[in-house]
Amino acid sequence: MDKDQILSKFSTDPDRYYKVALFESEGFRRKSCTKCHRFFWTLDDGLSLCPDHIENSYSFIGDPPTNKRFDYTQAWKEVESFFVQNNHKSVGRYPVVCRWRDDLYFTIASIVDFQRVMGSKVVFEFPANPLIVPQTCLRFKDIENVGVTGRHFSSFCMIGQHSIPNSQGYWKDRCVDLDFKLLTDRFGINKQEIVFVEDVWAGGGSFGSSLEYFVRGLELGNAVFTEFQGDLTNYSILDQKIIDMGAGLERFAWVTMGTPTAYDCCFGPITKYMINKIGIDTDSNIISKYFMSIAKALSESDDISIVRKTAAKIAGLDETKQDKMISPLEGVYMIADHLRTLVFAISDGALPSNVGGGYNLRIYSEEHLQLWIDLAGILISMTSLTFT
Repeated sequence: MDKDQILSKFSTDPDRYYKVALFESEGFRRKSCTKCHRFFWTLDDGLSLCPDHIENSYSFIGDPPTNKRFDYTQAWKEVESFFVQNNHKSVGRYPVVCRWRDDLYFTIASIVDFQRVMGSKVVFEFPANPLIVPQTCLRFKDIENVGVTGRHFSSFCMIGQHSIPNSQGYWKDRCVDLDFKLLTDRFGINKQEIVFVEDVWAGGGSFGSSLEYFVRGLELGNAVFTEFQGDLTNYSILDQKIIDMGAGLERFAWVTMGTPTAYDCCFGPITKYMINKIGIDTDSNIISKYFMSIAKALSESDDISIVRKTAAKIAGLDETKQDKMISPLEGVYMIADHLRTLVFAISDGALPSNVGGGYNLRIYSEEHLQLWIDLAGILISMTSLTFT
């Protein structure tokens, strides 16, 4: 299905597809971005650009908008505590090797945990309703961006907030209200900083509206309301509507810590050790400026080589300084990310091979074999440090 067509249709009736009780009670206003025309909801009367184009994009680097600081593990504990206190069951993660789906090698989203394919139909089996799950996910489509952009990973923890609207579960109003309170009450983010952007999701013969929520240009989560089956010419309401809210734990920690990259707050002790071992010059002001510039460059182009050059120019880095400072850092971040991906995949039963998803792991292993050996020696000498 053409997502643009669905979005165009849904956008003509925002009261039906996007407006929730929170927007009414808090005074959120619907606006159209003056640059790309995306619709978004905000409390800032002066805001005319969507999160992809705002001037203060990624300004949380060095200046977090939260009144609390949570590292990677602490961020999850805060999220889990909040949802458990709001009548959600916390369930453990599922394997990253997706054995219950013949059409997937790896678990790519938290909602996949509960999907069962029966013939041509996808049904859901929830162990609790509603629930929260810290699902480790593997994705390889953005591999060229890992280590480069400051926020892309090949493996990451998706906070899955899921509900079936019935006597135990809830639908749009409650979902958005909870996500808003998580950001404002638990993370201490000023509500003026939060922007909701209208979008849609489609896949597996189903589709629905979604609201992405951003803080200073960083997408923290996306609440998907899977409501319909079919296509725009012939569709019906699902018997079993689903709330599929996915949020990046790495980004939740990042926005509270304000480190130059998400890698620094998620892999902190590991990357710090490697940086010191290698002897990379890490001028915090230059590094922070460079990775803030990456966000602006990515909004203009998806060509990563152009993005790197543009960001370096904005940050005032010549080619020599970029090679000596930025390139080694990108390598350190990439190693940490790739190693975590391999650890999760292999521990859950996957092996590097020539076929299927094992080929992804084989390429990782062969491409960085010597780096893995070197890093293994570092890790052995740091027995108190482990990946979460």
